[in-house]
Amino acid sequence: MEKAVIKDCRYKGNFAELTLLAGTKPLRYEVEITLEDATLLKQSKNCEFEAKGNKLVRLFVEGKEIPLNKNNQPDRRRPDEVQRNTGKNIEKQNNKKTGTRNKTSTNTQASGEYAKAPYNFVPINETVIPAETIPEFDYYHKDRYTGYIDLDIEALTPLYIRDTYTKEEEVLANQAKEACKICKNKDCDKCNYAKHRVNPDFFAPGGIPKIPGSSLRGMVRTLVEIVSYSKMEFTEKNKYFYYRKVANRGRYQDAMLCDCGGLRPKTEAGWLKKEKGKHFIYPLEKQQIYRINAYPKANGSKWKVVTVNDEGQRVSEELDRFDFYPISFIPVEEEIHNHGGGTIKLLYALIEENSFELGHQKAESDERYEKGYLVLSGSIGSKKHLHPVIHCPKDEGRIEVNQDIIKSYEEDMGREPEADLLKMLKKHPDGVPCFYLKDDEGNIKSIGHTPFYRLAYDKTVKEHIPQKNRNFDGIDIATAIFGNADKFAGRVFFEDAKMVKNAGQYPALSPRVLSTPKPTTVQHYLELKTGGIADWNDDTFIRGYKLYWHRRTPQKGGYQWEATEKEKEKAKSQLTLIRPVREGTRFSGRIRFENLSELELGALLFVLELPPKCAHKIGLGKPLGFGSIRINPTLVITNRAANRKGNPGRYEKLFDNKQWYLPVEQVTKDFKAEFSRRIWAALPDEEKTGASSVNDLWSIPRIKELWTMLYYDKEHMENPKWLEKTRYMEIEREGVPAREKNELKGQPLLPSPCEILNIEEF
Repeated sequence: MEKAVIKDCRYKGNFAELTLLAGTKPLRYEVEITLEDATLLKQSKNCEFEAKGNKLVRLFVEGKEIPLNKNNQPDRRRPDEVQRNTGKNIEKQNNKKTGTRNKTSTNTQASGEYAKAPYNFVPINETVIPAETIPEFDYYHKDRYTGYIDLDIEALTPLYIRDTYTKEEEVLANQAKEACKICKNKDCDKCNYAKHRVNPDFFAPGGIPKIPGSSLRGMVRTLVEIVSYSKMEFTEKNKYFYYRKVANRGRYQDAMLCDCGGLRPKTEAGWLKKEKGKHFIYPLEKQQIYRINAYPKANGSKWKVVTVNDEGQRVSEELDRFDFYPISFIPVEEEIHNHGGGTIKLLYALIEENSFELGHQKAESDERYEKGYLVLSGSIGSKKHLHPVIHCPKDEGRIEVNQDIIKSYEEDMGREPEADLLKMLKKHPDGVPCFYLKDDEGNIKSIGHTPFYRLAYDKTVKEHIPQKNRNFDGIDIATAIFGNADKFAGRVFFEDAKMVKNAGQYPALSPRVLSTPKPTTVQHYLELKTGGIADWNDDTFIRGYKLYWHRRTPQKGGYQWEATEKEKEKAKSQLTLIRPVREGTRFSGRIRFENLSELELGALLFVLELPPKCAHKIGLGKPLGFGSIRINPTLVITNRAANRKGNPGRYEKLFDNKQWYLPVEQVTKDFKAEFSRRIWAALPDEEKTGASSVNDLWSIPRIKELWTMLYYDKEHMENPKWLEKTRYMEIEREGVPAREKNELKGQPLLPSPCEILNIEEF
């Protein structure tokens, strides 16, 4: 038994979130106890406990043992099984395990804090169910189904899909961009960049607002892939993610730093050139890297460099970020410099203000000076920054950079565009300064703009997909239906859904600025490893399919989707304009299909006709609460082959009562139920562990997580508690004490969808 201090006890519907302090380490447990025992815990200061892993086994308070539930896990029942409480609250349910490898019940912090995010993940299936035989495409098969599914689509929240440019708008946008290149100030009203860089209108070819068939297809395909236990068709499965963690002990420092009495980068400096389609690095005349101080300007677009002239006067120069400049400097010796209040000791050669001058003229007239280049990066905050100074390149000894390194570098979307060496080469065809690491054979293994650049993880995204899934080399159900560009065509065809009821459109407004997805937020995107948080170098799996929560955010006020006045002023260059359609707008579309089997047609209907209180999500602005739609499908079978009842086929009879003959069969089969039964039968027992009812896919824990992500209830979705739980976390949050501003500090973990829905009562 261990002793601990009871820091917190929060009772929520038969469950208590208990935080204990054992020594200096906070421990968090979730236990099922009575209200009486929870009250005792709240009133007590100390306890004794026994734990196994993340589970609390025994608990004693004031000599009394607190009865604990068997598993000490939060409720796992599907949200459609919960009952409404006082018209607002969703009650906790009986405890039930998810029974899957991907369960994230441990994805909570010992501190008791959960991560917030407008998205979550449906676990990847390990088992892939093979498709049936693909039919021949040159005729209609009597044992298969051809027809269409009419879609009645209602917008439950604002909905936005961006329109394309007209020729005039494209000209205007290009003029604005060119103007910005000249003045290099995207906030300039003269450029009018923010206003003209995009078309704010809703997608409306021919003047009629529509939901593109391609958008519907993408949404439906993802859902079919999930429920049919198909192979995960990850579009970036061969991609490497990049990271930069200078301040953290671990792999990055091991790769990039050497300890020579003080920390110093292992990277070497060189000159990157592109010659005849290949990339080369030319070594420098001398390898020593020096440093000088530079100070950021208030607008963040310039650096101020201060030197001392021959008269002893301090002279400042304003230089562009992410650029390089010729410099004359007096070489100095490396010294150890204290940083972080003396806790960090860095080894570098600092060139003082009176020891350098911009340009090469000084080195040509004064033998104390040497020629080199000052390499400027971006700025973080308003503090001064050390920038590298390197020598000039040699003409010989070039080293070729493997094309795979270049391709991987190109795919790093997290890098600032201005820091992209390959883009710099287009501006400077004679070459640009760069930094690099070599392997034991002397080959270039990575490159970057500064000595501490972003490194690629060792493993690709594909390597983090469960082995049986990623190694499946057959044809899965989703591929069989939707086709494979390299092998065969799909048998479903999505038409644009036209607006049939106009509930109005918003005027052109600027939504809140959204950041790009950051898969390197590993505490969200990866499953935990034994002992803690994993990263992309570890043998662990991605969390699954990323979907966005349904949430009804107001235009203004708390959790608003329109940009605030402060954001409009602060982030002019990042703003865009949109004109969403309002909730209540209806669209009518159609999915045509040919030669589908019962299983395949059932898969389509299974994801189109969702259970009660579920809805789809489509379009832009999903993190802001846009894009919730409800689809009512109507199935029509129009077999082109001879009808099963002996009636003529489509081309065996052209007219009927002076109209085109269209043989329509009355639908009597329950294709959804047949699909559910067939998938159930094909799954191994381990994939069904924890299911509450036979042949019901929605009861399988993995598919329950999908149900939860699709869950939509108007009152629930606009509840402030729910909006708070499903917002983005922020580094700086207004109205929050300075020590608590960075919500990402400490890497809070993201619970599973079912856990998120049940963390608090609504």
